[in-house]
Order: sequence, then structure tokens, then C-alpha cells
Amino acid sequence: MSEEPDTITVSGQATVMVAATHAHVFVSVKGASSFGADQALVKAREVVSLVSALEGVGIGPDRVELVGIASESRHGRIATATAATYRLKVRTASLDQVPLVVDAVGTQRNTGIDHVEWRYPEDAGREEALGQALARASGKASAVATALGVQLKGVRRLTESAYDQDSGGPQLRAIAVGRTESAPALDLEVMHRKQLVANVEVTYRIG
Repeated sequence: MSEEPDTITVSGQATVMVAATHAHVFVSVKGASSFGADQALVKAREVVSLVSALEGVGIGPDRVELVGIASESRHGRIATATAATYRLKVRTASLDQVPLVVDAVGTQRNTGIDHVEWRYPEDAGREEALGQALARASGKASAVATALGVQLKGVRRLTESAYDQDSGGPQLRAIAVGRTESAPALDLEVMHRKQLVANVEVTYRIG
């Protein structure tokens, strides 16, 4: 039965701040008529108007996606009419386009922004945080080995983890209300930075 080698175990932690590079803007449009998913973007008058407004600020129809429809029946004296609320996702190419989406929404009646989903370079951020955490663990191991008068012979075990410091993850809220029948109102709370935290635990063989 082989003996367990002498080891020391150290840990390291690092936090990096990452900034969003683009965003998905979710918009609700109240339409007077209900159309199916395959027709809404080209036949629902209110949706077509918003798509046109977005195109006018440089955001093409290919960046607008229909993600939901909620139909509502209205009973009149003579007939029943079916209205609908269309939920759209507008994919911006950069953060600079987010205010353009807000401006376009602000020109439309019965249209509002539900929330903004900021998009981050998370893979690169996690790699950076893990690299920093490993460097700190390595520094600790060298200091401990020197203090004990031993040498580091290699890594026996490594565990790592990384997580988003923000409890809500990458989805941060924004509010933007388009024009209603009464008066225009527009407000936007913007947050598009978050922390990524990495933890490592390294066990070194010593001799």
C-alpha cells in the first residue's frame, strides 16, 4: 500500500468586472388585431410601425424577433374583435444601439420596453478571473513552502469554480414606456456591468 505524499493545500480568489457589449431589448406592442406568429411582423400594423421605426435608426428587421403573442377578445354589440399584445426581442449589435431602440419605442403608441437583457463576454471574464485566482494560489504556495523549508514538487489536485456576483444573473431591469393615448413617458435605468468571481483550491506535493 503506497503512502500518501506530503502535501500543502492553498486557495485563491479573484474578482473581475466585466462590461456588457450588447443587449437584447424586450418590447411589448399592443395591437388592435391578432395575427399568427408567421404574419405578425408583416401584418400587425403596430408591430410593422415599430419595425419601421427601428429600421429608421439603423436596426434592421433581421434583428427583431417575435417571442410571444397574448390574444384578447373584446365583445361588442355587433361583433367580437380580437386584439393582441406582441412581445418582441430586439437584438442590438452594440450598447450604442440601446438608446436608439428606446428612442424608437418612444415614438410608438401603446408600446413599451419590458426589460433589457445585457449581454456580457462571460467566457473571457471567467478565464481572466480564474487566471488571477490561480496566480494568487501559486504565490501563497510558494510563500508557505519557503516558510516550511520545503520545495513544491507539483500539483496533486486542483478544484475551481466561478460564479456571477449579481444574484439576478445577466438580466438587469430597465423601464421604458412608449407613448400612450394620453401622453408620452420615457424612463430608462441603465446598469451594464457585473462582477465575476473565481475560486480555486490547489493541493501541491512537497518534498
